[in-house]
Amino acid sequence: LRLAEGGIRPGMPTRSPASTRSCASAKVTISVRSSLEWTARGEANALFRLGKIYDDGLVAPCDYAKAFEYYGGAAKAGVVEAQYNLGVLYATGRGTRRDYVEGLAWLIVATKKGAAGDGEKRTREQLVRLKKSQQIQEAERRAEEILKDPAAAAAEAKPEGGFAGKKAEPAPAKVDLGG
Repeated sequence: LRLAEGGIRPGMPTRSPASTRSCASAKVTISVRSSLEWTARGEANALFRLGKIYDDGLVAPCDYAKAFEYYGGAAKAGVVEAQYNLGVLYATGRGTRRDYVEGLAWLIVATKKGAAGDGEKRTREQLVRLKKSQQIQEAERRAEEILKDPAAAAAEAKPEGGFAGKKAEPAPAKVDLGG
């Protein structure tokens, strides 16, 4: 699954291709500092950008638990790309325990809101391959709950411990979602 890249608004920190993997880059330092300042003011897109910075490993080392936390905050505020990326992290078990139901639910929500990407389709296909089709229906029901109140749904997200009150599958050493 690929993560969403969007969520940038005028004046938001961005990154150049040259700064993508260099934590020593001044642009990355400025991007992190700017994102933290925007986050302190409650800017949802800044939460998304910080999640992306940690997810991409722009702050050494890569920290999926922090990415998960920041994406959760932005998803709660309705940032579609963060909702998509939160779904990817759940489905792949990065930053949290793998939870196909929660992952697919967030991917369904993001897709319904116009997110680009094939994460929903690929996760559905993976569940069929694993003979876990019943989890697709569970995810569809969960997606409806999230659509009604994304703030409450995202508030339940917890890094590394899985979804509050749910038993989630541990993440495998190698993730294969087909394709």
